[in-house]
Amino acid sequence: CNKISEVMLSLNPTYAYARSLSSTLIETAHSQQYFSKNLPGLTDISTEQDEKFVFNFLNQLVFSALKPV
Repeated sequence: CNKISEVMLSLNPTYAYARSLSSTLIETAHSQQYFSKNLPGLTDISTEQDEKFVFNFLNQLVFSALKPV
């Protein structure tokens, strides 16, 4: 998580939650794939596109959060 948060801070040095976002990123990547197979009501993902969905979802989440205000 530390390395990921360092990359995030290189993109936006004023972002206050880099470590929290990096751990959320890792956890969410696993959770969304698990949900798609076992608890599909908890995600927008379909089993046919799980890897692409997770990448796109997390990409949008991280870069939206890191966008300077």
